[in-house]
Amino acid sequence: MNENLWFLVELFSFLFLFAGGMALTMTLTRRWYVKRNGQDRLQNYANEAHRKVSLGFVVVAVVVLIPSINLDMTPSRHWSFLFIVFPFCLLYLGIGTYLWKNESSNKDDYRYDWWILGGILVWYMLIMSGMQWLGV
Repeated sequence: MNENLWFLVELFSFLFLFAGGMALTMTLTRRWYVKRNGQDRLQNYANEAHRKVSLGFVVVAVVVLIPSINLDMTPSRHWSFLFIVFPFCLLYLGIGTYLWKNESSNKDDYRYDWWILGGILVWYMLIMSGMQWLGV
């Protein structure tokens, strides 16, 4: 198979699997929240600062992290997870938790973010492990 074509197949399959895992995680977390609180969350962000931090997190993840991992710019995928992705996600989680605790009296609001980010990280680790196992 042509190497450029294989790169595109690998890139889009990674993005498709990752997006599917994110959608599944978000759906299951939303169901947990509704079951626990009787209604959906009234607001998606704690405040305007939280919205901007979340947007920045997504932009950095899409523009920097995903292509750098797929283009093998990092030494190894598992090392990139350990030293780049995981600390980056912990930083976002810490900022989000701090902002939710200041704005909301419902402790499930920040736990909602924990479940979503935790599920996405687990899904990401499964994909990376599968790619290493397959030798892709």
